[in-house]
Amino acid sequence: METLAEQPKSTQVQINPVRVLVLANHDFYVEGILGILSRSSEIGLARCERPNGDCKKILAQFRPDVLLVDRRVVPDEPGSLIKQFREGAPDGGAIVFGQGMQDFLLIKLVRAGFDGYLRDSMTAEDVVNSILAVSRGEIWVERHIAARLVRNSRQIEDIIQESIDAIKKILTSREAEVFRYVLDGLSTKEIANEMHLSEQSVKLYLSNLFKKFDVNNRAQLILLAFQRVCPVNNVLKLFRMSMDKHRIDRGETAIIPDPLDVLFDAAKEES
Repeated sequence: METLAEQPKSTQVQINPVRVLVLANHDFYVEGILGILSRSSEIGLARCERPNGDCKKILAQFRPDVLLVDRRVVPDEPGSLIKQFREGAPDGGAIVFGQGMQDFLLIKLVRAGFDGYLRDSMTAEDVVNSILAVSRGEIWVERHIAARLVRNSRQIEDIIQESIDAIKKILTSREAEVFRYVLDGLSTKEIANEMHLSEQSVKLYLSNLFKKFDVNNRAQLILLAFQRVCPVNNVLKLFRMSMDKHRIDRGETAIIPDPLDVLFDAAKEES
């Protein structure tokens, strides 16, 4: 399996075995994978059969470095499983394995937060190497899947840039700055302190924002204004909750910057 995570193989055995929690139903296919893992001195193994209360206890006690999930137990909304896992093991990685997984499904799972996958064409070496790679914070995906993800991110980035340009045309630099602070949850007094303005001046800018976005208060502005100007907001949120959120959680730079940060930076440059 040719992946982006492949590195020159080391002859050294890890001092601390990678803790792996396997989430899967019992059958011969799964037993084969468990057998591969149990024979590796680099892996410490635990297992639960389904995402239930017992699994949460095991997750809390074992604190795995990698969650290895049978595709058949992944819920329709895979992000919910990843969220549960991250709550118990915030620094851990997740790999899905299974038979007959098509490209569109794999892309969906990676976007939902999985760090890699293992198809039915995998080898015993792939199983171990994928776990070691993901435990180091790497992504274990095939090159053509990674290429599709990158292409999609570029398309989204183009749409986001168009939306940012639309915002800049509607708002003055000061209004954009106030808008950014409102979305950050700052009070009128706090905004005034940050911008070195009087509270009355901030209220005037807020009034202008309410008129431009046809809203009556801060709550409506936060919930509706940005979405009206940037219809890609939901797509952006989806992407950042998967690929970029995972990078940000690890202290890495986002592939797509938060458009509000871009807007705020542009406002500071103009002022």
